[in-house]
Amino acid sequence: MCRSSRTGRGFVPGALGAYCGVFLLLTGASLPRASSTISGAIHGNDAEWTVWVLAWVAHAIVRNPAHLFDANINFPAPRQLAGSDHYLSSQLLFAPLFWLTGNPVLATNVVMLLSYPLAGLAMACLLRALGCGPGAAWAAGLIFSLGPRRVPANLMFLEYLNHGDPSVIVRADGFARLLAPSLTGARP
Repeated sequence: MCRSSRTGRGFVPGALGAYCGVFLLLTGASLPRASSTISGAIHGNDAEWTVWVLAWVAHAIVRNPAHLFDANINFPAPRQLAGSDHYLSSQLLFAPLFWLTGNPVLATNVVMLLSYPLAGLAMACLLRALGCGPGAAWAAGLIFSLGPRRVPANLMFLEYLNHGDPSVIVRADGFARLLAPSLTGARP
């Protein structure tokens, strides 16, 4: 995660804290409804499907991981989840929240809310590793996380890699490490 010598020690916590502050300001009014309302304004039934899939996968991971894709939909047909989105990488954030609260709607909304600052952080780390200054990298991360495909909030974007789950941050940093020498002319 953003371990380049160009990043500086305080960049990641500072950037993440600033992104979280911005998104708390932007979403603060809707936080009281986070445990009971899902963002289905654009794709209503799909939002319910997303919450169900996230909850099913979190359930199956601990109960019977060998049958993760044998979801209890269209029973007795096997492997029904294999032909759909499983959101497995989102489980890194969703599953602990779901296990702690037992509320799949709250856990889904928290994952969706966290996807914005994490997307910004992933972009900022990539740009810092490529040599951008901290202010420019942070601003570009904010623009990336508020881009036209991300606003208005929609659970369907949990399907895409740009929503900032931790695997994107790791991939962005690895990509930057591969690309940086060719941009600067240095040898690895």
